[in-house]
Amino acid sequence: MQTAVLLAFGGSAPPSALGQAPVNTAPQVSISSHSDLVLVPTVITDRSTHFVGGLSASEFVVRENGKPRKLSIFEEVTSSAEPLRRSVSPDTYTNSFDKPVPRRLVVIAIDTVNTSFLDQSWGRRQLVSFLNEHVDNRALFVLLTMNVSGVKIIHDATSDPSILVAALQKIHGARLSVDEPKLTQITPSPSPSPVTQPDPKTDTEVAEIRKVANSAPEKMSDQMRLNSLKVTLDSMEAIARIYAGVPGRKALVWVTGSFPYNPFDQPHYEHTWKVLNEANFAIYGVDLRGLVNPAAFSADIARFNEGWVPSESSLHTDTLSTLNLFAAATGGEAYYNTNDVTRSLQRATSDSGSYYLLGYYRDTKDSTPGWRDLKVSVRRVGVHVRARGGYFVMRPAAARPIDDVQTAFQAPVEFTGIPLAFRWIQAQGEVAPDGTRKRLTAFELALMPIASAAGAYNGNHVNLLFAGIARDNDGNIKARFSQSVETDLSPTEMQTVGEHGFVYKGQFALPAGEYTARIVVHDNTTGRMGSVIVPLVVH
Repeated sequence: MQTAVLLAFGGSAPPSALGQAPVNTAPQVSISSHSDLVLVPTVITDRSTHFVGGLSASEFVVRENGKPRKLSIFEEVTSSAEPLRRSVSPDTYTNSFDKPVPRRLVVIAIDTVNTSFLDQSWGRRQLVSFLNEHVDNRALFVLLTMNVSGVKIIHDATSDPSILVAALQKIHGARLSVDEPKLTQITPSPSPSPVTQPDPKTDTEVAEIRKVANSAPEKMSDQMRLNSLKVTLDSMEAIARIYAGVPGRKALVWVTGSFPYNPFDQPHYEHTWKVLNEANFAIYGVDLRGLVNPAAFSADIARFNEGWVPSESSLHTDTLSTLNLFAAATGGEAYYNTNDVTRSLQRATSDSGSYYLLGYYRDTKDSTPGWRDLKVSVRRVGVHVRARGGYFVMRPAAARPIDDVQTAFQAPVEFTGIPLAFRWIQAQGEVAPDGTRKRLTAFELALMPIASAAGAYNGNHVNLLFAGIARDNDGNIKARFSQSVETDLSPTEMQTVGEHGFVYKGQFALPAGEYTARIVVHDNTTGRMGSVIVPLVVH
């Protein structure tokens, strides 16, 4: 990959020539950082769970860490089921959508990582029932699975339930670690033999052997838990980034068997909650295990082994804690201990239809990393308020650009957090840096104006990572590049960028053949990402 340049969109000059107009002729623009604006989608319902509309801004109070905040944004939003369509332009590939209007988008994610095979089968039947009898055709539904390989989209956004039912019936369950025998210690307590008396030395040796043997499955179980956790959280983040460019509050229906909450994993949860909240996703966890009496699992086992830990009851409670935490952190709800999955899906669908969008600017003097509690209240009796319970301010060093870019490379479709437009331009000749005849194929990647990206940049500071790969038809990477661009823009340059955006120019060096290129842009300040997937034929 040859050196690329960054310049004002629509221009032809290098960065040093940005904004040639005199400074005093350009208006002073003030673009607020995306990370300073806190958006809080809020659902208000009555006792019958119907949306309560017509409220005014003066009836809402938003508190951050107990302190009231002044609302800068207030809007009652009614979302649409208008189809999602990509912006179309000749010879141009884009990850952006044609109309920036809020959509009632419900993503149904079937979690095969944390759900037993039998529960997956029962859950699919429940989903078919919901789609056949209760689906709201005013909503757009996405059907996908979360598995050990990541996210697999079964069908993209549609309001036609028959299409989703047909797609759902083609899904086959996966037998994963949760179906394996429980790694629970069930060694009977030793008792003296009627023939031989206890030998203290032998008892000590047996105890040591048992200790080593019992520690092996515990270590294996911990590793399996960590692997499942990483796959699950990475999948949630990928889903959020795929649909981040769709305006409005969105529902992620997490159809799962859940996993036990572990406080030591809190930093991983918080990163995922941050990505979900910035993409405007609320988690609706639906426990596919239905009505459960976990005590029944542990009683017999405990009778055989006095030292049995942990109990199935406590593990089950921990999995419910996970569902509740994800719902509270994102403004959704958790549904468990019920066999009525269709009601849970109906609730998630209706919540994204109408809501209030509240927004305020946080105190920039308080940049201490950590969790900020949010509390929304309404000066009206008899209503229920549902909003996310907080947001997370991360350290700059906590950004994960390399990991995030790898996730984008592996995602099934484009990430939409930063709107992009891509086009190939004429090849410039042949090179042979490694003795192989290769052809330089150049491209231009346009980052849309800042206004349409909801202020993705931090004041006048730009810190972006550009990366790309080209794979052949066998999936082998044949070319790659990465380049960071970090600079402070003048007010005039900010004016130009605000109106026209950026253009990044680069090129791939490849031999003749057919390829698929993936280009990714990562905002290192906010963590937002955009990507495009484009075909390439080198002659």
